Amino acid sequence: MSGYVLLEVAGELERRKIVENLWQRTNGFLVLIEEGTKAGFAALLEARDRLIKTGGDDMQIFAPCPHLLQCGKAGMTCSSGVKYYQLGLTKDAAYPSTEKFSYLVVSRGDWRRFASPDEVAEPVFPRIVSTLPNPRAPALDMDLCLPNGDCERVTFSRTGTDRTLFFFLKNSAAGDIAPCLRSTEDSVDAEDDDVDDGEEVVEEEAENSVEDEEEEGGRR
Repeated sequence: MSGYVLLEVAGELERRKIVENLWQRTNGFLVLIEEGTKAGFAALLEARDRLIKTGGDDMQIFAPCPHLLQCGKAGMTCSSGVKYYQLGLTKDAAYPSTEKFSYLVVSRGDWRRFASPDEVAEPVFPRIVSTLPNPRAPALDMDLCLPNGDCERVTFSRTGTDRTLFFFLKNSAAGDIAPCLRSTEDSVDAEDDDVDDGEEVVEEEAENSVEDEEEEGGRR
């Protein structure tokens, strides 16, 4: 584990040596933590790129990235926050402060090997990058890091989102997993609607023909 170290090292070559040395000592997971600023996140991205290039085939990213592609937040900041109370007897100690940090967790080998053999493998879910205020409350606006490498802003409406999923997302924060996938049900539902409409038309035409035959029989 390395906490708030890379940003303190001036040279890129020295930072590379530190990352490579940490990776050589890693048997399970390697955790890198830096300040939640542009500079801290840039140092973390530098380490991420280095690990992807030189980490070998057994290097996998556990969190927060759901992919090994180019970061969709490059040039910006991808950070999480944690609240804490300062030590001391001052007035500031009575109110919580928020520490912003950026982090990266990589594993040597497939981290799923630590899971139960009976556990069903889950799909790769997006990661919440940031939550944003939505004037159309109770809708939720979130920036999601997608498995394809994109960073996309998604709006979850209360009426159009599964109730359990909406409650989960409402109580989530940056860095949490968003257990949802892109839905293709709209196109399927549309196709089903077309089939249903066609069946209704056929049934209506059949009923009309029967009524016409009955009317003609009554006239005779």
